[in-house]
Amino acid sequence: MQKLTFKIYPKPGKADKGKKIIKKERPLLVMLSASHKAIEDGKAKTVTKRYKLSSGLEIDPAQWNARRQEPKDTHKDYGVLMNGLKAFKEAVTDACHAIAKEGGEITATEIRARIDGKAAEANKAPELTPDAIFKKAFEDFIEIGAETKQYSTIQVYRTVFTRLKEYESHIKKPLTFEALGPHFHDHYRAWMLKNGSARTGKERLLDDTVNKHFKIIKTFMGWAFDRRMHNNDAYRKFKAAGKSKVEHISLTESELIRLQEMDLSDNKRLERVRDLLIFACYTGQRWSDIEAFSREYIKEERAGLVWRFDSKKTGKHTAIPLESYSSPALAVALKYDYKLPDISQQKFNNYVKELGQLAEINEPIKRKRDSGSKAITVDKPKYAFMSSHIGRRTFVTILLGKGVDPVLISKFTGHDLKTLMRYEQTSEQTTFEAFKNIKPVGESTIRKAV
Repeated sequence: MQKLTFKIYPKPGKADKGKKIIKKERPLLVMLSASHKAIEDGKAKTVTKRYKLSSGLEIDPAQWNARRQEPKDTHKDYGVLMNGLKAFKEAVTDACHAIAKEGGEITATEIRARIDGKAAEANKAPELTPDAIFKKAFEDFIEIGAETKQYSTIQVYRTVFTRLKEYESHIKKPLTFEALGPHFHDHYRAWMLKNGSARTGKERLLDDTVNKHFKIIKTFMGWAFDRRMHNNDAYRKFKAAGKSKVEHISLTESELIRLQEMDLSDNKRLERVRDLLIFACYTGQRWSDIEAFSREYIKEERAGLVWRFDSKKTGKHTAIPLESYSSPALAVALKYDYKLPDISQQKFNNYVKELGQLAEINEPIKRKRDSGSKAITVDKPKYAFMSSHIGRRTFVTILLGKGVDPVLISKFTGHDLKTLMRYEQTSEQTTFEAFKNIKPVGESTIRKAV
């Protein structure tokens, strides 16, 4: 069995010897090393032969990355050259294996004879239609993003890609990079709002959902633009519709206490969900960081036990003292010997609603949301809005209600102050109670008369 290795380099030219440069691009040569095991004088040894071949491709040596054995990523035809080199190496490999299988002698002439007429065709860029190029790019965008993004983010990317293909079928015209201009922006937004979601059963999508889709489309178009896949910069002017003002749902102190005091010994599934929720409410951290929690991140310091970690989303270092206010979170950690229950975020989001219903967290919540020119009112009990994010909101809301400095809270949660204050919510009754403690300025003649 032949073992093949390739070393690729631009052919040295006269310009290297100080003469006038006539042509910058030079042939890309391939030094092929073919090794195989042989028995000589009763001993096994490795026999290696080398062959010099021309790939049929050319490049300016200044644009060649010798260490990585490929064109520099700034090369205008990077993709074409990479495809050509890949096809050439595959053709050479196939030729060598075929010659060896037939018992013939591998020579540069024989290899060239086997691949002659095929390499030139393989060196061409794939004959993809513009819409196929667009789809392939989006698939690459998702695949590459999966290495660095959260699973939930990649799921949204896939949803956006699916909706784009549905829209393409609707308009009966192929989507290409060039097609995503102002006309696309207006019509796609209208189609999204009107057609809703078959998965969730919603007849109309909300402005916030459509805005999220456009944000991802802009991110994708920018990613592809930076990689010279297209030159259409119209995506930069895609604008979001008015953002709905939504009251963030969080637990009150009494609801949190009610959950803590529930006896769930006969329902271990909901007990684990409750414990994870308590941990989130008293640490204020994202689900991705709670998932990664382990004993190795607990440090014993002068302040007591401290949970130290780098945020999965932002990379920022975060330190949460598991003392005082956060002591219930420590109790949960100790209960499970620092190995928190392993529940997927999707299942948690389903189970926590069941938990909230069992705990009678039934306060009626009415939300008004915008969907284009229409207003949609969602009227449900509070437990129906509970999800993995409610712990983080509850942490911020309760501490703000206790008068804790927002700057201090932001140190724990990583929010900027503008974002943090969106979480501030106080009930009408709480507002009235606070108002009672504010004294008027001076004594007015009207008040004296009364």
